[in-house]
Amino acid sequence: MQPDPITIVVQIVLGLIVKHWPALASLPNKLIPVFNFVIAILIGLGTGQAEAGGLGGFFSGGFGQLLVNAALNTLLSTGTHSMGKNFLQQLTRK
Repeated sequence: MQPDPITIVVQIVLGLIVKHWPALASLPNKLIPVFNFVIAILIGLGTGQAEAGGLGGFFSGGFGQLLVNAALNTLLSTGTHSMGKNFLQQLTRK
C-alpha cells in the first residue's frame, strides 16, 4: 500500500473544479471526497492494480488492495487540500 502522487494531484484538481466551476458548483462540497474515491478506483482499474492479486486474499492484493489504496489516496488528497486552505485562511486573517 503506497500513495500515488498522480492520483492525489488528479483528486485535488477535481475537487477544485467541482467547487469553482459554475456548472458543478451547486453540488455539496461534502460529496467531493466521494468523487475522489471513485476517481481513485477508476485510476487503479485503469492501471491494472486490481489484476495483480485477483479476488483471492482480498486485502493482500487485487480489488481489496485497490479499495484500500483508493481510500488512502482520498484521505491524503482531502487532508492536503484542507491543510493548504486552513493555512491560507490563517495568513489572510485580520
